[in-house]
Amino acid sequence: MKDLHYLRIQFLLWLKGKKVRDWMTWGTYGKNGDQPLKWVILKNMSDEHIQAILDTQFHIGGFYRRHFNKELQLRKKYPKFSVKETK
Repeated sequence: MKDLHYLRIQFLLWLKGKKVRDWMTWGTYGKNGDQPLKWVILKNMSDEHIQAILDTQFHIGGFYRRHFNKELQLRKKYPKFSVKETK
């Protein structure tokens, strides 16, 4: 049911011409989990962070999993969209 809610949101934003990568956010406490909560838009997340989420966060729903995978595919096809980790 939760995915259905997000699909409705996605559809409404799609109707307005918004791409998921421009509005989907993910909350993070940093690489070691010791930072304050920070919300990051998908297009600004590093490739490594997205892959780490897919590899470790098995509880996420299909909507997030699908769009994380789509984002990585986009970045593989068009490297100009790739975001590398910063130190």
